[in-house]
Amino acid sequence: MYESKLSLLKYSVDKIFFEVNNEYDYSKAKEIKLNQDLNKTINKIDENTFKTTLNFKIYGTEEIPVPFTLSISISGLFGLEDWESEKNKQIAEKNTVAILFPFLRSLIATVTANCSVPPYVMPVINVNAFISDNK
Repeated sequence: MYESKLSLLKYSVDKIFFEVNNEYDYSKAKEIKLNQDLNKTINKIDENTFKTTLNFKIYGTEEIPVPFTLSISISGLFGLEDWESEKNKQIAEKNTVAILFPFLRSLIATVTANCSVPPYVMPVINVNAFISDNK
């Protein structure tokens, strides 16, 4: 069995913000479009420890109103020996996002399902493409 050198030391929900848009007119929308933003940050703790944070937002604009706004931030504290080296940095970036993403998806679905709006199930992402787009 292959054992990863990367370890999740701690997981946390850093922020949840939800607000219903009482002005949203469901009768005008054939399909609800959501403005979304997902980004990640990696912060060094020391040579062998770092924190990856995923931030997700659903927000409205005048052109595209949304039934609610949502902002969620989750973090994972990870351990990986010499994580900033050329070899390990790619492992750190890709694998930590892949580890945290299911937690984020689940949290978004749970929050929206419990807030009197149609539940939102975030689509899965291609982690490699996401990392490439966020460099």
